Amino acid sequence: MVASVLTLSRLILTISFVHFIVLRATGNVIIGTTENADRDRQWEAWKFWHGKTYPSAGEEAFRRKVWENNMAAILTHNAAGESFKMAMNSLGDQESTSHSDKIGLRTNRADADPD
Repeated sequence: MVASVLTLSRLILTISFVHFIVLRATGNVIIGTTENADRDRQWEAWKFWHGKTYPSAGEEAFRRKVWENNMAAILTHNAAGESFKMAMNSLGDQESTSHSDKIGLRTNRADADPD
């Protein structure tokens, strides 16, 4: 029973997330408090789906701002009609260098050790 409730909750949050993205992409969002409420629901759904928790309110506010910037970049890219579409994933609350730094990728070949 608990698993089915959890699955149902994730399904509802996913549908809400997709609905929000469709509305944003098509420009059918009412400006004002409705948009803010949708953004709040989207943030909460994204955090729940990816199991995100933050140690403080300040850290969560920072991560949300990064997430919003990343979401805006995704929506702008997709609206431009490029040859590929972008989508939000579990790294949406990280700045562009955060993931590369964590896994030790070098972004500049000049940093390579000489042989």
